[in-house]
Amino acid sequence: MISAIIAVSDVLYRSSFEKFISVIFANKFNKAVVFSHKLNAISVSAADIIFLEFCNGETMICTPELMFRKKSIVIGIVDDLSRVSTVSSGCFPDVVFIERKSDLETIERVVTRQWKIRFLSGKDPLCYSCYTCKPASMTRKETMIMSKMLQGISVAQIANDLNLDCKTIYVHKHSVMKKFNLINDCELIAFLNSLKNKNVKPNLFRELIEHNNKPNLLY
Repeated sequence: MISAIIAVSDVLYRSSFEKFISVIFANKFNKAVVFSHKLNAISVSAADIIFLEFCNGETMICTPELMFRKKSIVIGIVDDLSRVSTVSSGCFPDVVFIERKSDLETIERVVTRQWKIRFLSGKDPLCYSCYTCKPASMTRKETMIMSKMLQGISVAQIANDLNLDCKTIYVHKHSVMKKFNLINDCELIAFLNSLKNKNVKPNLFRELIEHNNKPNLLY
């Protein structure tokens, strides 16, 4: 029995993906697959294979649950492979990526190859210490501004709240988008939502939103 995690938000995509993965392992390796949709320390430590979706920019920040994996394969699902950027010394450099729109043949080839490399060759995952990982991050000022933007607060109001001019707010926004390779506001909002939902402690970004952006959390 193979334990798999499919951490994908789209229920229809996830359901179809589960069925196809079941077919792959039944036909190729004569194995059944049991699925979980939860990404946490317990599920990750027991998983043989993890499918994890990333929005643009998300591959450059920490995914702390992955530190608990043992011998599992991790396959990232992204919208555009050409847009994938990872940190220079990421915790798990053996993670491979496929596009959400990939055809079935491509998915089968990637999954089969990774399974053979990991479980038939006995090769262990390339896991490095979290102390050596250097994920991209926002400055304190950028964190404050982005948390307000995610709440739908206007640039003018943010500038007034922080005693800054609007041009400065836009400069910080541009800096964040460039840092995380984001090209439009939709990508920025998706990235900020993923940042808010990250299971890291402390999650200053989430705390700012939950505490109504109290400035004393930063200064």
